[in-house]
Amino acid sequence: MSTQRFSKIGMLALCATVGLLFASPASAGPFTAVSNLGETTDNGIGHDSAGFVSASSFHTSASGYNLSAVNALLTNADVITHNFEARIYSDSSGKPGNLLQTLSGSPSLSAGSGDTVLTFNSSGYAFSANTTYWLALKTKEDAVSSNSPGVDLTLSNAQTSPVGWTIGDNSYSYSFDNGSSWTNVGSFVEQFSVNVTPEPATISLLVMGGVALLARRRRKKF
Repeated sequence: MSTQRFSKIGMLALCATVGLLFASPASAGPFTAVSNLGETTDNGIGHDSAGFVSASSFHTSASGYNLSAVNALLTNADVITHNFEARIYSDSSGKPGNLLQTLSGSPSLSAGSGDTVLTFNSSGYAFSANTTYWLALKTKEDAVSSNSPGVDLTLSNAQTSPVGWTIGDNSYSYSFDNGSSWTNVGSFVEQFSVNVTPEPATISLLVMGGVALLARRRRKKF
């Protein structure tokens, strides 16, 4: 086989390798890193006050991902429209710790809305490897009736993740003072998904890995 012909075949193989890398969930973006939205809703927690915040945890397995958006299952049984807010906290001894980011946007639910998935966007917070974070949710308005907006909860500890992330088992916590102090309840977990995009460095490493694999195969040809 001539060097020129091998070069053409090698280039085609390289393109195919890179294409396969970018077709995988871990290298394409944005994609859902972890979700329990498909689990059965078993309960809900009413948010009567704008100072009430509820949270559940999730755990990363690999570095190189930036937060893109969060989807959460919420409801509004009140007689007014409610705007919601999502936050990301660090972990502090099994409870939400420091506020890391307040997600952008203020998605709303009109009065009497049933279970609805709302999306909160991120400016791109960089997650660390093998680290626990907390997703906190709240309404921005006090309830004005005996019914209230709220967050849907599940008893299931199952989740789906193409990259090995997990949602904390029974990791339900709440705060009555807008996140200054927290109480762990357990038993339930909020229903949500976390969408991420790979960092440029991660993509570069994947491509370099593909090139190295191709070079190894080429050496074996001679």
